Amino acid sequence: MKRRVGIFCEAGCRYRYPQPLDLAELVARRGGVEATVFGPEDEKVASWNSGRGFAYKALVNAKLVEKRSSLANVIFAIRAIPEMFKLDTVVVTTTVTLPIGLIARALRKKTVYYALELLVPGRTGGGRYSVFQLLLRYMNISIYTTGRPRSRMLKKVLALKRTPKSVDCSVLLMNAGIPNRSNVTLRE
Repeated sequence: MKRRVGIFCEAGCRYRYPQPLDLAELVARRGGVEATVFGPEDEKVASWNSGRGFAYKALVNAKLVEKRSSLANVIFAIRAIPEMFKLDTVVVTTTVTLPIGLIARALRKKTVYYALELLVPGRTGGGRYSVFQLLLRYMNISIYTTGRPRSRMLKKVLALKRTPKSVDCSVLLMNAGIPNRSNVTLRE
């Protein structure tokens, strides 16, 4: 029986953060794992990523995201709840999707926060959802990020008890024949 992993991405993540889709491919390449990316309705994302080994499922309409992003985030979280019952592991990727991780923890699902952004409340560019990252101090959720310097910075700024683990998606570049200059491997 395959383990089911769901990766929840906010609207526009493909423009700012391609890593959730790369992470889905890494997860799908592991044997016995079925990966699904949940995001907004986006035909381009689905067609660009076909054949990478993971499924893409839309939970919110793209027009709603453009007109009312806050409402779209609430609808996204509500529509995510029934999907979580089908999953073994829930991966949330940004502060907007972090409340979905809280719901997943309440449902006793294994929950991972893949920190793609660092938003600090009260600082320029902190954003209105930055307070969600402060909840990481008190939550028992596995935290992953890209690169060691970033994981140390997350620990320091958010005053976390443990240093977040590091994931490097450059493994995909090596498999595609593109030279990797960083000599960093996938860490779990």
